[in-house]
Parts: sequence; structure tokens; C-alpha cells
Amino acid sequence: LIPSMAAKVSILGPLAMQIGDDLGYERRGREDNGLFLAMFTGVQTVAPAVISASVIGYALIALYPEDVQAQFNLMNWFLAALPWFIPMTILNYALIVLMHRPRKAHGEHSLRGEGSGDYPIDLRDSIVERRRSLGKMDKHEKQMAVIILVTVAFWVTQVLHGIPAWAVALCALIAMIVCGIVNKSNFASGMSWSSLVFIGIVLGLGAVFAEAGINEWIITAFSPALSALASNPY
Repeated sequence: LIPSMAAKVSILGPLAMQIGDDLGYERRGREDNGLFLAMFTGVQTVAPAVISASVIGYALIALYPEDVQAQFNLMNWFLAALPWFIPMTILNYALIVLMHRPRKAHGEHSLRGEGSGDYPIDLRDSIVERRRSLGKMDKHEKQMAVIILVTVAFWVTQVLHGIPAWAVALCALIAMIVCGIVNKSNFASGMSWSSLVFIGIVLGLGAVFAEAGINEWIITAFSPALSALASNPY
């Protein structure tokens, strides 16, 4: 949902590191790096497969002609990326398991506790305790959860109802304003406007390149070199 891989890593990275601390892994050690890479794989590998996962997807689709762009929505783009996404995910998982799985238990911390489930008892208790410290979801958090679920559902099923993604996003913003989730104060100071300007510029690069003929100029400029390399690789 956040079109920034850096933002996602900054949110999920501390969670992965905290799990490593709870398991007794050395910071930046073999096992701790494995947890971080598992988190990063979930961000980096998914990004090209989901249009809204990064600005790269929007920039790529903007390079296509309008008739080609019309063929893609959130689901079609994901289905088209599956031949790349599935093997890359499996390969990343296999390498992380082979290179970073713990060789032995760390004291009382182990990969499989004596209780039910795959998590150690102490880690499971630690997660439950942190969850309790957050308290129950308040009214605005529940409203936001519903808005997100409905928005994503409309994005995924765009091929069925034909409502463009920007219209769905605009309705979601209006719903947040009506519910009081977004107000004057947090709209002005609680949003990273520099990131929004950067994302807006990146999203428009594809259209600018196509309109100005920059993409054709790049292809023309590199074509002789590529042709020469193909005819005489040595």
C-alpha cells in the first residue's frame, strides 16, 4: 500500500531486529542477518509484482502506450509478474534458509518451543505482551482498517467494475476526512510532503519521457552499440 520500499523497510526492519533480540541472536550476526533478509525479501521481491508497492511499477506502466496501459490493473499486473515472482521468492527463501538458519539453539531460545506452535514460548509471550501494551483498536483505527480493506478490494477488482484506481483513492481520502482520521493539523504537519512531491515527479517521468521522445532517443543512441556488441561479442 505504501509506494516506497525505503518506507516499508524502515517500518518492518525494527520488527525483524526485535525478534532477533528476543531469540538471543547477535546483532548483525549470521541468524540476525537472515531475519533481516527475510524481511527485505518481502519488500524487494514484492515491489515489482504489485503496482502500488513502489513508484517503479507506476513509472514502468507509464512508458507503455495507452492501449497497453488499459490492459493492466492491480490483478493483471500481478498475474503477469508471477513467472518472475514465484521462482525469485522460492530462490530467496532457499538461500536464506541454507545460509542463515541457526546452527544450534541459543541457550533457552530455540527454533521450536515445547509448547504448541513453531515459536519458542518466551518469544510468543513477548509478542503477546507487546500486543497487550498497544491496547484495543480505537474508533479511528477500526474505521481506517475498514477503509483500507474496501480500497484494496476495489483496486483488485477494477476489471469488474471499471472504477479507476485514482477515483477509489480519492473516495478513500474523503472517507478519512469525513471520519476525522485526517484533519487540518495532521494533514499539514503529519504528512511527508517531500516524499509526495518525489513520488509525483517519478510517476510523471514515464509520460514526460514518452512525450519528449527521450525514450526513443535512448533506444536510438544505444542501438548501434548494442548491434555492434551482438555482431562481435569478443
